[in-house]
Amino acid sequence: MQQTLCSRCGQLDTIPACLTESEAVPPTGKSVILLGKRSLRIKCDMCRFFLGCSPRYKRNYKLHVRLFDHIRPGSLPPTLPTLMDLPRTRFLSVLRENQGLIYDYSVQDKPTQSGVMFYLPTGLSVLNPVPVRSVDAATANFALLGSLFRRCQDSHTLCNQAECQDKLPYIYLIDCIEERVVREHTNRSYLALSYVWGDPTSQACPQTTLSKEFPDTHFSVTGAPLTVQDAILVVRNMGRKYLWVDKYCIDQAEGPEKSMMLQNMDQIYRNAEATIVAMYGENDAAGLPGVSQVPRIPQPEFRLTHGCLLSSCPPISTLIQTSKWATRGWTYQEARLSRRCLFFKEHQVYVTWLETTASEAVPSESQRCWISWLLHRSRLDDTLFMPRTSIAEGFYSDRLAYSQRLLTHGSDILNAFRGILSHSGLVTFWGIPITPPKAAMDPHIGFALGLLWCRRPTWAKSRHLQSLGEQPRTRRVNLPTWSWTSVTGEIFNEGYGGQSVLEIPQS
Repeated sequence: MQQTLCSRCGQLDTIPACLTESEAVPPTGKSVILLGKRSLRIKCDMCRFFLGCSPRYKRNYKLHVRLFDHIRPGSLPPTLPTLMDLPRTRFLSVLRENQGLIYDYSVQDKPTQSGVMFYLPTGLSVLNPVPVRSVDAATANFALLGSLFRRCQDSHTLCNQAECQDKLPYIYLIDCIEERVVREHTNRSYLALSYVWGDPTSQACPQTTLSKEFPDTHFSVTGAPLTVQDAILVVRNMGRKYLWVDKYCIDQAEGPEKSMMLQNMDQIYRNAEATIVAMYGENDAAGLPGVSQVPRIPQPEFRLTHGCLLSSCPPISTLIQTSKWATRGWTYQEARLSRRCLFFKEHQVYVTWLETTASEAVPSESQRCWISWLLHRSRLDDTLFMPRTSIAEGFYSDRLAYSQRLLTHGSDILNAFRGILSHSGLVTFWGIPITPPKAAMDPHIGFALGLLWCRRPTWAKSRHLQSLGEQPRTRRVNLPTWSWTSVTGEIFNEGYGGQSVLEIPQS
């Protein structure tokens, strides 16, 4: 296809040269191309490619392409000195122009906000591999996902610490081979599904009529929403048998069994081998890209004369902030309490563990690859679901992230957060933390400190990057006014020393 290039981008050899030359690149990077502001009048295909790979800023800043081979971190995790010794690969990032901005640890998340770009020469030698791979636009790479699971089982201590506490005497699961719902012991290996149900009144997303008998021993795969159908295919393609889906594995009739299941959702997701997260679309009819009917969006790339520029795709932390799935209240603890998650998005699948993250485009773990550390240092903790501009940590960060989300029924505010409360180690009353773990504190003082919640302050928000819009503050009925559960909106206050809500060691 004939490309339209501006005079500046017409000098194609300047890009391969800057990515392969031996001249040192400072940690703050080096400006390569000035793009200016976004505009519909831009006709250059390369400029449009770069602009499409830029972060989601709140304002229409002037942008430029910047060259890096590493970024000076703000803090040094134990693995970083080793990573710094690994061979570095040069990459490009699109950032806003600012004469007074130093591209160091203070903006270390910005260069990777929308992914980074690599130059792949035609006929690249396998002796000099680039950490980014081309992603199959047709189907998910289940062979790779299976190998990542095996790697996790062999080397990730935290992910393999099962938490079967026998709070649930049994669990219902979809048998994906025999296509029926069965009652099983909680130690049975299964995958869980986290997804958005959608509006039950919408014609685009009609609710499936459940059998009057529970469980439905004659479960119909073809009668289930597309997202559920695709999740069943994922289970089969991963060589597994059982799937847990709330709509089919919890008796929807009000009663003691439903109450027992809702109060132990943390055990259901924690005991699952992994959770399939449907981050694509806005309802259960959307499906999973790259599984059956839903096509994937090709990985961004730009063809040059002797190679191509290939994007790594955005990190999972960026995609979470812009998905419909991340606006729903119940989905927060579903992923947060899981040991492993398979995030299905338009371009690729991300595998996030309690220790690190990998993807189809960058399958190396963050402890083993410098580029992977930049893109995939997220893990299944509170920082995965919150921009790093907030100082709130542990329980308070979880509550801040959760309070931004929406619930169809306001009365679910505590049930949808109960799993986080159960694992926090805090004594709570109507969601108010009374005492921190292992602290000799008078409970009256602890309760008084727990009442010091407030609206999220302006200084705790990003001034430049787009984020989920704050909910209008409204009153929830039948909840005590002194509890944060009684109002909608972002709930904020500082913690007792920043302990992890799940008491997972922080590196």
